[in-house]
Amino acid sequence: MQKILAFYRNLHPKSAKLLTHSSQGSKSVFVDGIGMHETMPAGLVDRPGGTDGWLFMYFHDPVQILDETGLQEHPGRRMICWRPGNMHYYGNIRKEWTHSWIHLSGNAIENLHKQNPYLVNRAQPFGFPELFEQSLESIFNELEGPFDPDSTIIQNLVENLFRQLHRATTRKPAFSKVPENISQIKRYIDLNFEKAFSLKELSGISNLAPTYMCGQFRRCFGYPPIEYRTRVRIHHACEMLRDYDLPISEIAQRVGYSDVYHFSRQFKQQTNISPGRYRKQMSFTKP
Repeated sequence: MQKILAFYRNLHPKSAKLLTHSSQGSKSVFVDGIGMHETMPAGLVDRPGGTDGWLFMYFHDPVQILDETGLQEHPGRRMICWRPGNMHYYGNIRKEWTHSWIHLSGNAIENLHKQNPYLVNRAQPFGFPELFEQSLESIFNELEGPFDPDSTIIQNLVENLFRQLHRATTRKPAFSKVPENISQIKRYIDLNFEKAFSLKELSGISNLAPTYMCGQFRRCFGYPPIEYRTRVRIHHACEMLRDYDLPISEIAQRVGYSDVYHFSRQFKQQTNISPGRYRKQMSFTKP
């Protein structure tokens, strides 16, 4: 993830037009500054009066934070949100530390927080820093991109940030993170679905025993690897069947079936319809 340090309020000429436009009405959102992986020297930040905006901050490293629960040592991977006027007191007096943050203002922020509540003035564990950083990077890219910043896009991106933070702290993930060696198998199948390969070859990619590898793949993606490949093949075949210039026999070859009849059986098994009938149903008029 790239390192970013950018201040916009009254400092960045490119943001002036955006700020003037978005200050109209009841949905204004100002991005006053963004920092990603900003490294600070050993020491504490002490702002008794806080700031006049909302500050969201993620600490990558161990820090002290004074919040509504008191002054505590935190081991890193902590997120905190301060309202305008909340006191800020945080840092590490022993060694340098890194944080990512965004400073927001505007009359839409309070409503966004009401719609997507997030604990204020209390540091809490946050296990998904990539979600926070992806949101910051998207906002930064809109502000710094080749076009004049679009206030509606900025408002949508900031709303998405609030929604991401709310979801990450109020819901459990649908499943645990996919191990990298299992993701590697999925990527291989996605890129080579038309090829013939065995479970032994896939287990070699993942360095896992075939039976264990199949179980892990099914746990993560719902199907064992070979069935997943079949589904990917039929998905691509469905897209190709929309093109009347491609004979069904050629489509079968392109998705990995040398026998068109075997392809038709697999297609019908997955979709409950033959390739020819699917083509007719998905084409309103024949060119």
